[in-house]
Amino acid sequence: MTILIEAHCDGLDCDAVIQLDELDDIELLFAGWQFHPDNADTHYCPDCWKLIQQQYSETDEQQKKTETDSKPIEPHHDPYKYATLAQQWLDDDPLFLDTETTGLDEKAEVVEISIIDSNGEVLLDTLIKPTLIIPDDATAIHGITNKMVEDAPSWPEIHEKFCQIVQNRTLLIYNADYDVAILDQTACAWIRSDKNIKIDLPESLYSARCIMKLYAAFFGQWDNYRDDWKWQKLTVAADQMGVIVEGQAHRALADCKMTLGVLQAMTSILPAKAETLRSKS
Repeated sequence: MTILIEAHCDGLDCDAVIQLDELDDIELLFAGWQFHPDNADTHYCPDCWKLIQQQYSETDEQQKKTETDSKPIEPHHDPYKYATLAQQWLDDDPLFLDTETTGLDEKAEVVEISIIDSNGEVLLDTLIKPTLIIPDDATAIHGITNKMVEDAPSWPEIHEKFCQIVQNRTLLIYNADYDVAILDQTACAWIRSDKNIKIDLPESLYSARCIMKLYAAFFGQWDNYRDDWKWQKLTVAADQMGVIVEGQAHRALADCKMTLGVLQAMTSILPAKAETLRSKS
């Protein structure tokens, strides 16, 4: 007499039973029963297995949807929009400003400043003697030594001239937030060193426009980490736009000219600009 073995479905509220000569995995599979993918001791009848597959499918779809929804949405890249804005900035008869500094921290000060107009005319170009020592790592970047600024004017000595130049003018700066903060820190450092010094930076400085952010949107490389357009270094932007560097990069005057060149190069893709260039060639 053959004794049959009964295998019960492990599905919820399922009474399905299969009789086997022996509890054999292959025999169960041939009969349409399936094992739980994460637990070989749990098996399901064909009807329950269909329900489980459906649940897995719905979970996978939900997971895919969640992953898709969580991905940053990259906006449509329209370089003409930002080239048009670049042209509008140039039409405002702006000034271009750049500084070199003692460092990047909250105590850093200006050691060089340059300002040019949109024709490249130099309005200000001078070394600045800071209240602190220029560290070697800063000198390694811009080449400005403590010896070079030893007889240079201090910020209080050039402050009035600076204000006369930039007052009520549109200022364009590559990485404006940084330069504005550095100029503010420099003024504060001199005020701390001498309570009799009065330094009020002009309002136009605090409304300076940032060409770095404009160029990032123009170039259109997306930064998933920041969920925004990736910022490009000035030297990289100049290289990307075919701007030839006049003078030593990381010196204030050369960087001003480079910034002007990048902005002008951005406008060259505009249809009206391109037509003008063709007519001249």
